[in-house]
Amino acid sequence: MKKLLVIFSALAISACASNQLSLQVATASHFDNVVASDVALSNIDRGVLTVTWNAEVNGKQYYCEADDMVKRSSCKEI
Repeated sequence: MKKLLVIFSALAISACASNQLSLQVATASHFDNVVASDVALSNIDRGVLTVTWNAEVNGKQYYCEADDMVKRSSCKEI
């Protein structure tokens, strides 16, 4: 049972990391000369059908949203 819990925890942690990376990639795609590592995320809120987050890019703040699979995203300066 403990092994199963450890495996589940490891999978959950890696899923979170890939989710954050996918949001950074989605955000960076809206800007010229910006890569995922240039994007700082905060206030990530995953819903059933959408995800929203705040991003900082080049010192400016943005509110971003996407569908649950992060296929279509948009960001607006705040």
